[in-house]
Amino acid sequence: MTAISSLENDILSHEIHLKLLEWNEIKSKISEFSFTKKSVIFSQTLVCDKIFFISDGIAASEQIMPEGISIITQFFSRGQFCSNITSALTKEYANDTLIAITDVNGVSMSINFFLEEYYKGNAFGEYLRKKILEGLLFDKKIICTKTLLSTEYRYRFLEEHQQDVIHCVPDKDIARFMGITPQGLSRFLKHRSA
Repeated sequence: MTAISSLENDILSHEIHLKLLEWNEIKSKISEFSFTKKSVIFSQTLVCDKIFFISDGIAASEQIMPEGISIITQFFSRGQFCSNITSALTKEYANDTLIAITDVNGVSMSINFFLEEYYKGNAFGEYLRKKILEGLLFDKKIICTKTLLSTEYRYRFLEEHQQDVIHCVPDKDIARFMGITPQGLSRFLKHRSA
């Protein structure tokens, strides 16, 4: 299945039916992309100008903390949009780098096209508004999980919401998301299975 077909299926799964003319116009404004494992999809040294829809694979938002520690703030997988909207809207450098944890395929669109559709679009605009609302709710869950709860709840969050991360992402990257060392994750998993 192509990345564009995956986007079309996701639109249909939200009970939105695009007219052929609108879908053809959208297809003329989007591009398929492919990144290999460990590639930089978007760098924090740039102002963000694209929105990415993941059709296959796992990407992550990586930040370098002032003390030089690299953390993963969020994973993105099939069916999710990812970008740095703050950077795009303020025209300032992004505060994170989007990296391919596995091989990643998807569709990208310019921030200008995204905003035009988000604010004024008909069926596709409705889809984008639904997806952004889903993303905001998901982000809220991540913030609560990472700031208020224990290692058990952080891992359980991945089990409940991102099984593909547990199965496809190296433990060192899961540990960076959870805020513990790889050794701490290993001890946690051994204790948990006992």
